[in-house]
Amino acid sequence: MLFRAFLSTLVIAAFSVAAPAEPSCTDKRCRVEWLLKRPAGIALDKKLSLARLKKLAHIVSDRSEVRPNPNYPGENDEIHSIAFDGLCLHATVTPEKAVLVDWVELTGKKFALPFGLKLGPLENPKEVQAVMGEPDRVGRGTLRNARQLIYYNQERTESVTFVLRGGALKAIIWNYGIAD
Repeated sequence: MLFRAFLSTLVIAAFSVAAPAEPSCTDKRCRVEWLLKRPAGIALDKKLSLARLKKLAHIVSDRSEVRPNPNYPGENDEIHSIAFDGLCLHATVTPEKAVLVDWVELTGKKFALPFGLKLGPLENPKEVQAVMGEPDRVGRGTLRNARQLIYYNQERTESVTFVLRGGALKAIIWNYGIAD
């Protein structure tokens, strides 16, 4: 009996270490920053490898191309477009073999989101704003001209976009390039 309790404690501790704790902040900037560090559960605040990215789920397609690296004349970057079921991402592998995620688009429900957010029908049309606060910008765009709620990091260099259409959250897009 005592051994079972000990084992149970070890299992709980192991899972609590493996799964990042959701921040308790209610501030919009804190939530945006946390979402940018962990899009669809990908820990971008830790060193990445292409092999690790490819283990996220079953790969539907993986395309790559080579482009000249503007910082290293004569060297190339590998640009990878990887599609999983419900998740697409673009990543750049630099000449130093660093892996940089350029953008992530989540359209499937298999990947957990923080703050009680989830893809699918919304109970309330302002559900995303109730969780994230007022967006920095509202626009129209992807997924058949859907409504977009766009949140920027403090420097306005990265963004998280919530795509809404027909009373449902259809997608979340993380962009790590220059925000407009």
